[in-house]
Amino acid sequence: AGSSADARARTHADGAMAAARDRQGPLLDGPQQRTADLAESPEKYRLAVLKLSASFLMLFAGYNSAQGLQSSLNGAIGFVNLGVLYGTFSVLCVIAPALVQGLEARGYSLLPPLVISGIVYVCMISANAHAIPAEGQAGRTTFVVLNVGLSFLVGVMAPVLWTIQNMYVARCALCAASCSDDPEEMNRTTAAFNGIFFMFFQFAGALGTGTSTLVLALDNGGGSRTALFIVLGVLSLLGALGFLLIPQLPRSLAIPAMASEDQSRSRREVADGAAEQRSGGCSQTLRLAVSDLRMGLFIPLIFVNGCFLAFQFGDYPKTFVTETLGPNWTGPGLLVFYLTNSAASVMWGFLIQRKLVRIWTAFVLAFLVQLLVLVVLIISSFGAIPFFRKHYEFHEDGSSDVHTQWRLTALGKPEWWEFVAPLACAALSALGDAVYESLPPAVLQSFFRDERMVAAVANLKMWQSLGFMAQFIVGAAVKSLPVRLISLTVVFVAAFGALVVLEKRVASASGSEAPSEPCPEVDTSAARASGTTNEVKA
Repeated sequence: AGSSADARARTHADGAMAAARDRQGPLLDGPQQRTADLAESPEKYRLAVLKLSASFLMLFAGYNSAQGLQSSLNGAIGFVNLGVLYGTFSVLCVIAPALVQGLEARGYSLLPPLVISGIVYVCMISANAHAIPAEGQAGRTTFVVLNVGLSFLVGVMAPVLWTIQNMYVARCALCAASCSDDPEEMNRTTAAFNGIFFMFFQFAGALGTGTSTLVLALDNGGGSRTALFIVLGVLSLLGALGFLLIPQLPRSLAIPAMASEDQSRSRREVADGAAEQRSGGCSQTLRLAVSDLRMGLFIPLIFVNGCFLAFQFGDYPKTFVTETLGPNWTGPGLLVFYLTNSAASVMWGFLIQRKLVRIWTAFVLAFLVQLLVLVVLIISSFGAIPFFRKHYEFHEDGSSDVHTQWRLTALGKPEWWEFVAPLACAALSALGDAVYESLPPAVLQSFFRDERMVAAVANLKMWQSLGFMAQFIVGAAVKSLPVRLISLTVVFVAAFGALVVLEKRVASASGSEAPSEPCPEVDTSAARASGTTNEVKA
């Protein structure tokens, strides 16, 4: 009887997988439809992710560097720029899924929105080529409005960019995993594909900051800022145009969850997911956050990751790198963070795919590493250890030369040993951040393998952006550095507590628990009725 039940379960699973493969359709490449069978080569989906990642590499090589230099070069206006950007981003993440799904349902390609989004990023970066005039100088209001306005436009387009990116990587992982009958392949494939993407994404920061460091070192003619942002703008423009060369987004409906908690969902839940998609993505995004316990318990971690990244790009470069080591080390400090993050993203993905580390273990290790960094920074902020002494201070004089805006204090130049802590803490932060940026998308893509996946990834970017905005507001409004650090640490520990509850009481991030009942046959009639099988125009 037991073997007969197992055989029926395998038959159900194989039939559902085959039906899912039939519904997905092939990957599109430009105007021509690829006709290779899905089972023929899952590697073509990995190649599609690589092409997408390469475009993001160039686009964010310019943007990440411009973002990391906002507080160092624009002072308080830099915090305002980033606060407006991520505030707008977080609000419009609620609308982006409906917009993207609407475009796709009407048969439009999703590549042009990627290109338009990239061009907006380029404009925002290029606007920084001219320094914002100091208080009382002519033209200050014009340049402040220009900078803040373009930051707002980036906040408008960023949700579209990232919604499409998450859909693209998730669908490629779903298609590639459907070629295997390994019950845990989905979890490992999403982790690996997201690891690939975030390797490129984090290396974008390394490329941009390396370029920034080189430009600032070579340009001694008093116009280093102008030259820097022109170069960064060109890098981002190449990335924006590169979106024209990537394959079209794979079409995909629900792939049944194999050997995970999702496996116990009834056919009615899958049909309800399709019905929610028809009702519109706006309410679906918010509804998922409050109605699904897995999403609700994951949100605190996503939010605090945004807070930590905002601290890493706002407070840390200015307060712990530039004030300690000088303006010439702002770029190298960010370079260490991005290089470590890029390498760690690949490392974590490799270890998980090879079954050497579970996803949950990676989350725990990342928490311990980042908590250590925060504790060291808190102790240093009280002056108990001399790791981050203030050797430089910022003067907002409207100059286009970075070197004249930062001036030595009475302490003089830093000693050789003072270079260790700023760079080591940046590397350790990146080691943990690689987990908290690359694995949450993979876990959510594994949790929600039906039409709710778009709402799940929209929640991911929305709450991360809210974390960015909250931390930038705190950075601009709260003058006490120890208070900012302690607040961030408390929120960080609380968020990890929610993740512990998710892992131990609700659903495992590793997806290792197999149900005792056979996988139910998936009813796809509702999904077909939702109209998501429309052809996608090239």
